[in-house]
Amino acid sequence: MTGIDAAEVSRQLIDGHALVVADARGKAFERVAEYMFTSLGCTVRTNLTSPLHSEQIDLAVVHVGLLAPLPNFFLVECKYWEKPVDSAAVGYFINICLSRNITLAIIVSRIGITGNAANASAAHSLAYGASARGLHLVVLTEADLSAVSSNEEMTLLLTRAWMQAVATGGVGTP
Repeated sequence: MTGIDAAEVSRQLIDGHALVVADARGKAFERVAEYMFTSLGCTVRTNLTSPLHSEQIDLAVVHVGLLAPLPNFFLVECKYWEKPVDSAAVGYFINICLSRNITLAIIVSRIGITGNAANASAAHSLAYGASARGLHLVVLTEADLSAVSSNEEMTLLLTRAWMQAVATGGVGTP
């Protein structure tokens, strides 16, 4: 475990922006998230599919006390979209997580999700229903990832976002 290198995160993000094909930009964005979690010492599996190939998971992440008090196992969905992630995509990811009894779901989005946290509109509204069923949603943006320069900062960012999600029942953000 070498730790998060801000210059490496920046390089990977810039390289991803330069790609022409949208799917390639998305995969590059997933690699940035994978890099950050593995740099923390987490074990990460990427691009897993359900047995019937009807569901795809970008990142499955496990840690053994490294990110305490966060749940030891969680799923991450990465969206490199030119607009905020909509309710349909957020709801689909929430349903995947709920069907597996996951307690922490993280969406890493270039811009965030639709709606407004203050009035729980659009995609934000889905977090309340998920929270009542034991799933807490955290949303991290490209700007959040770009601001991280150490493992300690990433751990604090994740912990604060998770605390907000658990305490409010809404979307947790840094």
